[in-house]
Amino acid sequence: MIWSACVNTTSTLGETRCTQKTCLMSETLAEYVNQINLGWTATTYPQFSGKTLKDGLKYQLGTFPLRPETRHMVSVTYEPGALPASFDARTQWPQYVTPVQDQGWCGSDWAVSTAAVLADRFAIQSKGHLTERLSAQALLSCNTRGQQGCKGGHIDTAWQFATKHGLVSESCMPYEAQTKKCPFPLSYNATKLPCSGKYGTSRVYRSGPPSKLSTDKDIKYEIMKWGPVQAIITVYQDLFHYRAGVYRHIDYGDSVSGLHSVRVLGWGEEKGQKYWLIANSWGPEWGEGGYMRVAHDDRATSLKFVVTTLASVAEHDKRRR
Repeated sequence: MIWSACVNTTSTLGETRCTQKTCLMSETLAEYVNQINLGWTATTYPQFSGKTLKDGLKYQLGTFPLRPETRHMVSVTYEPGALPASFDARTQWPQYVTPVQDQGWCGSDWAVSTAAVLADRFAIQSKGHLTERLSAQALLSCNTRGQQGCKGGHIDTAWQFATKHGLVSESCMPYEAQTKKCPFPLSYNATKLPCSGKYGTSRVYRSGPPSKLSTDKDIKYEIMKWGPVQAIITVYQDLFHYRAGVYRHIDYGDSVSGLHSVRVLGWGEEKGQKYWLIANSWGPEWGEGGYMRVAHDDRATSLKFVVTTLASVAEHDKRRR
């Protein structure tokens, strides 16, 4: 992997600048956000220091634009009654929701978020009987048709793979943040697959066909009933600096952007501002312990495309209460 050069130098005014290409981190941007009281605070992160904005958009995101075929994806609609003002999957199902992950310098958000959403839904829909974390590496290494591993992928293609071939457990195929050769033959009917090393075999976890959600009420009801969903958001330079609060994009800094796949865990309201609760994949040191809250009405960043699926959970896999 070849990184673009980004050299930080300090001027006489104490401002950190990049002598060549635009740096991912900008002290000036962070200071500006903290001065204008937008409802969120910003900082600069050591793990992003010295990286260019171009590399950040390429290797900290990874979602390709939607393919034309997604227009034909089935829409799920509900007629929900009154919905609560707030909901958090972490408190509703504290033992079932996958912890925040770190995709590393690999454009694998499409794989990481898909595996985490499916794992969450297996745990929730099996009532705690199937709680293994699922392998994003399996998608990186084995879901290769039309995908580019750490250089990016399509979420709808990832879900098609999870439906047809399924995923193994994280312990069977741990995340390595790099694209490697698939270690086992793909099968449409396998129930177990061999693992490397000491783990023996893993169950194969398949999803149902992916569906899309179009309205806020449908998204909320789906999360509350079945668990976290996957969404695509647009990321600009300022979001890399997010520390806490309800994020709203500011028109400051470089205007380039990229698409990012995330898990949506719930919603809420703070000081009159409604927001979506999102699990990111940049590790627990970023944001609010790895999570962020995005303004509900922020058209620049908020949920662009929301995908859901049902886990293929047999009746005998459901834990009786």
